Amino acid sequence: MIGAIIGDIVGSRFEFSAPPEEGFTLFTEECDFTDDTICTIAVADAAMHGGDYRQALLKWCRKYPDPMGGYGARFYHWINSDNPQPNNSCGNGSAMRVSSLGWLFDDLDKVKEEAKRSAEVSHNHPEGIRGAQCVASVIYWLRTSRVSKERIERAVVKGFGYEIPSLSDVNRIGGLGHFDGTCQETVPMALRCLIDGSDFEDVLRKAIMADGDTDTKGAIAASMAEATYAIPDELVDKALSLEGDNRIHAGQMVSGDWFVDTKDKMREIIGHFPDAKAVDMESCAIAQVCHIYKVPFISFRVISDIPLRDTDASQYHNFWDTVAENSFHVTKTFIESL
Repeated sequence: MIGAIIGDIVGSRFEFSAPPEEGFTLFTEECDFTDDTICTIAVADAAMHGGDYRQALLKWCRKYPDPMGGYGARFYHWINSDNPQPNNSCGNGSAMRVSSLGWLFDDLDKVKEEAKRSAEVSHNHPEGIRGAQCVASVIYWLRTSRVSKERIERAVVKGFGYEIPSLSDVNRIGGLGHFDGTCQETVPMALRCLIDGSDFEDVLRKAIMADGDTDTKGAIAASMAEATYAIPDELVDKALSLEGDNRIHAGQMVSGDWFVDTKDKMREIIGHFPDAKAVDMESCAIAQVCHIYKVPFISFRVISDIPLRDTDASQYHNFWDTVAENSFHVTKTFIESL
């Protein structure tokens, strides 16, 4: 499942920012693990220790309540409910977290049964279950050599009924700014990247270049690629060397008088300010006064939300539960560095 984690981390910095360019650097300081990695580890934890998938997901997601990009709105509510119930979701989260099951079980029927169990605790829509079962089955087929990579497309069409788009169609959809958030969108796209890729890194790059939900598409494609290609040691080392919570980034912030609530707005800002790290609505006025009176000025901002990660501002509301602790951590770290 390290393939899924690498794909998640590499894709993380493009999910809500400028689209990737050919030859992009795989790991930069803007990369981090997201909810994809957390949920992948949770499912593996449950499967390896005979645990309950629901409880494992709650344990791990509540342990890491504020990953890069946060959690999707429906899943965030599921995590924080007193009695979480399946919500008929067909989101691609069920497919991105399932990779370990293709490795841990040695019978295809068992792989599919466990994939279904892992999905239906939250994503019990037929498409959510199909996506999880398909990804886990492809991993099982490839790592056991039951099906060769050259025959994967035929096996997937026959076994799961997916129509797998051409790579040009995958890239065209991403180029239109479409955000693929469902299993029935992301899984076929990731499969095309796997089928057309020539090695692990090539599969991963194809998935990220398709834009859209880059971390999840990267996680799914790379999780399947791991079953047929060797992962370069340097990629594993990079993924495992990331720092933990509350990473601090220094750089340019931009300020405006409206909420950044669409990807188009984000890309317009990045077009004018390609080095911008964040947008806020308050610092500019303070900075202007400090500039006029020649007072040194520095601004710390704790990120409250990332546009398009959810649709009902749950990420923003959750921010208020952690802002004091996170602000203290950032300020303390800065003072100690002086």
